Amino acid sequence: MFDKPPAEKAAREFDRLRRARNQDRYEAKPVGAAATEKAEQVARTLFDAALTSGLST
Repeated sequence: MFDKPPAEKAAREFDRLRRARNQDRYEAKPVGAAATEKAEQVARTLFDAALTSGLST
């Protein structure tokens, strides 16, 4: 079984979270704590992947 690289998974999850956030804004719903924690986790994964690939801050 082949699995996608962590950065690709994180990028897809980031996009899903972004769309959900935009929908929540459109519907004027507050962002839940779980969504905030998931967004932080995804951002850390993307940041780590960028550092691993040689990108620097």
